[in-house]
Amino acid sequence: MEGDLMPGKLYRFTVSVTKQANDEIRASAGRSGIRIGQFCSLALVMGARQLSRQYEPERYITADVIKSLVESGLVDLGELEKSLDE
Repeated sequence: MEGDLMPGKLYRFTVSVTKQANDEIRASAGRSGIRIGQFCSLALVMGARQLSRQYEPERYITADVIKSLVESGLVDLGELEKSLDE
């Protein structure tokens, strides 16, 4: 399917969710003030990006990210280097 996708074109997907998940999605869309279709489209894209970051963190953790984490004190550089050597 990847080869068939064209940039800028809209695609329609069908998903199956439980009634509880459906109710939760509809409530969240209502609270956010956007239509259910827009909410689901945004959630799909944002969720896919988040999963991508979890499955391929090396694509997103750049030298700048590491530098800012060390500068903020959230990461100890010595511990980070030690864990990368293992």
